[in-house]
Amino acid sequence: MPLCVALLALFAAVSVNGDRTLLKRRSLLQDETNPSLYPNFPFCQCIKPAINPIDVQFTGERSIGGNNYACFAIILKNPNPERGPCRTMDVHKVEFDIKHPRWNADGFAGGFAPANAKAVSWANGNAGTQVLKMTQLGPLTQAQLALLGPAGYPLCWELPAGKTLADVGGLGYDGVRYAVFSSVDFIRGPPVDDCCPIGITGLRPPPPFTPA
Repeated sequence: MPLCVALLALFAAVSVNGDRTLLKRRSLLQDETNPSLYPNFPFCQCIKPAINPIDVQFTGERSIGGNNYACFAIILKNPNPERGPCRTMDVHKVEFDIKHPRWNADGFAGGFAPANAKAVSWANGNAGTQVLKMTQLGPLTQAQLALLGPAGYPLCWELPAGKTLADVGGLGYDGVRYAVFSSVDFIRGPPVDDCCPIGITGLRPPPPFTPA
C-alpha cells in the first residue's frame, strides 16, 4: 500500500474514535466562546504557549470543482520543545480570524478527493470579525505530522466568490491569523484547557522601496 494512502487511512481511523470522546467537552468549550469575556482571538479560554511546535502555512489558492479555495499545510516546525505545557501537543482543530461577513463555505482536509470533504463552521468574534473553524482533524499527533515532512497535512476552505485570502484575512496581503487547538484531553488535571498557539500564515510583504 502506498505510504500516503496508509497515512490517510490511519488519520481516518483516529478521527472516528477521537471525535466520539471529544464531542461532549468540545460543545462545552464552544459555549465559552464569548468576545466580551475573551476579547482577543481566538475569543475563548485556552492556553497560548510562547513556544509553538505547530505551524500553519499558506500554500496558495486552488480551484476545486470550479470554486476557489485557500489552502494551507499543518506542519511540525519545532518537535517537542524543551519547555512549555504544549510542547507535545496534538492537533484537533484550526480556527481562522476572518475580517469578512460569513459565507457558505466547505473544505477539504488530508487531500482533495470527495472522501476528504470537511465541514466548515463559524463562531462570532469581536466587532467585524468572524471565526472560521475546521474541526475533527484527528487529532493529528506530532508523530503523524513528522511522517508528512515539509509538505505537511493539507487543509483548504472555500473563498467567497471573487475574493482572495487577502480580501478576507484583513492583513492586506495573502495571510490570515490562525489558532491551532489540541484535543481537550491532551492536558490532564484542573484546569483542563486546550492548547491554542496563535500565528499568521504566509510571509509579510517586504517594506516599500525608498530611494536614497
